[in-house]
Amino acid sequence: MDKNNKAPTFIFFHAPLKGTLLDYNSRVNTLDYIAQPSSKIHDILIKNPQVFLWVSGHTHTSPKEESFASSINVYEKRITNIHNADMNRETIWTHSLYMYPDKIIVKTFDHKRDAWLPDLKRTMLTPSL
Repeated sequence: MDKNNKAPTFIFFHAPLKGTLLDYNSRVNTLDYIAQPSSKIHDILIKNPQVFLWVSGHTHTSPKEESFASSINVYEKRITNIHNADMNRETIWTHSLYMYPDKIIVKTFDHKRDAWLPDLKRTMLTPSL
C-alpha cells in the first residue's frame, strides 16, 4: 500500500473486521468469522489511513439485524465495514456503491419489495490525506 498511500482505498474481503457487528449469534466476532490474521490486518490498517471502507459478506448479515447499518460498523473510528446478506433467502438484498471524488454512497436494495431502503443509505467521506 506504500505506493498509493495518498489514494482513498476500500477493501473487499470475505470476512468482516473484528467487532463491527453486535453479537447477534454465537458465531459473529469469533475467530472463524472475522478477517484473519486479525492482529496483522489491524496493524496494516492502522499504518494505512487511506483505507476507509471494508466490504464483507462472510457473516451473511441481513438488514433485519440491528447492527447491519449502525455505528458499531466503524472499525478504529475510521473504517466502515459494509456487511452483506447472502443470496439464499426469501428476500435478497444487494448494495450499490456510488463512488465520487469526495465520498462513497452505499445504498441497499430490497429485491422482494423492488425498492431501495432509504433508511440504510450511508455516506462515507473519502479521507483527506
